[in-house]
Amino acid sequence: MFQAKDISPQKGERFLWVRFGALGDALQAAADAFLVKKKFPGVSMSFLTTPIYHDILIAQPYIDEVIFGNKKSISELFSTARLLREKKYDWIGSTYRGGHMSLLSLLGGVSKRIGDSRYFQFINSYNVYDWGIKHGFSFNDRSEPCIFAAPGSMENASVILHDLRGKKIFAVIGASLEAKILPVENWIKILAPLVNDGWSAVLNGHGEKENEMAMQIVDGIGAESRNRVLNLVGKLNFAQMSGVALSCDIAVGNDSGPLHMAALGGIPTIGISDYILPKEVGYSMPWFTPITAYDKPLGKRKTRHRSRRALANIPTEDIINKIKIVALTN
Repeated sequence: MFQAKDISPQKGERFLWVRFGALGDALQAAADAFLVKKKFPGVSMSFLTTPIYHDILIAQPYIDEVIFGNKKSISELFSTARLLREKKYDWIGSTYRGGHMSLLSLLGGVSKRIGDSRYFQFINSYNVYDWGIKHGFSFNDRSEPCIFAAPGSMENASVILHDLRGKKIFAVIGASLEAKILPVENWIKILAPLVNDGWSAVLNGHGEKENEMAMQIVDGIGAESRNRVLNLVGKLNFAQMSGVALSCDIAVGNDSGPLHMAALGGIPTIGISDYILPKEVGYSMPWFTPITAYDKPLGKRKTRHRSRRALANIPTEDIINKIKIVALTN
């Protein structure tokens, strides 16, 4: 353990924040880095992740450098550790609980390590959450926007969305797990009356399966309203998507990376999930509204019964009413 006088980063010191994994994970980790940089504006903030997230992360004004590596396999772990030793970081931090993170911190030669490892916490110098509280903030704080789009991404979004009229809904139609995905027929029942009432829907996601969903939604809404529905599934990189998300009036969708993007960017967001998500997921911003199938926490694997049917059973009228209420109050 290092001494109390050493637990605060000093001006000019190099701080590395780390997160691999899915888009939502990387964006929530960027929000953590935002909190550190806000508290210690004099540090140089770097971010270690995989190459796919470079453009969206380097666009964040509080991130000075983005570097690449991985925690798996062993050869990549050691290669990443060598990179960290070469760069000589003063601090390293992460909220990721896997043991690989602690080992990477140690092998990377970073002396001041803050983390929350399940099994290797003794490797860390300080628990990341306790360290934040010690400095007067919580890593669960999402009270202000912390994901931003580059000017070029905003200009590109202006062109993409130019022909849409009325309030624009950033609709996140896909997710990594089948149990997280609202069925196509429900999306049609939600979006069709809103589009017919003068709104516009911007469909977002990735992959062939989600594009098929988007085409079914467009067809289901009807030809007479297609000029108010824009299918952008698979057509944007993450930096471009951030511009589109932050140019919309409201975001609605499944627990997925693009929804994190909109919510962290300060867009009024409605998240549709089967269970109440834990605060560690990061949807704790005051402009986030949850709609759940079960009024109980996600809990442990053996106590949850995740199924797409749960989302299908949420009354679409409830979702429509919530969208209208959120839109009126923001």
